[in-house]
Amino acid sequence: MFDRFRPENSVVVVVDIQAKMMPVILDGDRVVARTRFLLRAAQILGVAVMATEQNPGRLGPTDTSLADWIGEPRSKMSFSAAEFVPTDVQNVVLVGVETHICVAQTVLDLRSRGHSVAVVSDAVGARTQDRHTAGLEAIVAAGARLIHSEALVYEWIATAEHPRFRDILGFVKELDS
Repeated sequence: MFDRFRPENSVVVVVDIQAKMMPVILDGDRVVARTRFLLRAAQILGVAVMATEQNPGRLGPTDTSLADWIGEPRSKMSFSAAEFVPTDVQNVVLVGVETHICVAQTVLDLRSRGHSVAVVSDAVGARTQDRHTAGLEAIVAAGARLIHSEALVYEWIATAEHPRFRDILGFVKELDS
């Protein structure tokens, strides 16, 4: 059973979307674009956002196109980003790379702490399809939920009567053009 995600009970964690890494990620441009879409919606709706960088001395900084939405990324050497998520946060939304390593290990740690976790399927990636698929399978087996970025945004607003619905609809349409 999954909790409904709402802006007030969610945090988005951007896991290691670092510029040096993205060219080797299968469909890396899509991962960045869908993350940007989700972060834009999160900002409009007041959803908390945080980001991590894996070994930034070696892998460099977060993709600059995400800078407006993520604040100061937290540096990590651990593959899991769970240590940075406050224990009182109910629902954690994960985007990032790589699906089978850092995203999956973050899911395992968050689930062991009792968090509900949603992994945004169109905003995570790995170097190869088999790694990505294995990661998604591990994520589901660990009890996390897979969700599309657009579906999550509509879950956050819940109704066409939401005061920010038109704002959200405007850039959802941008994605389809």
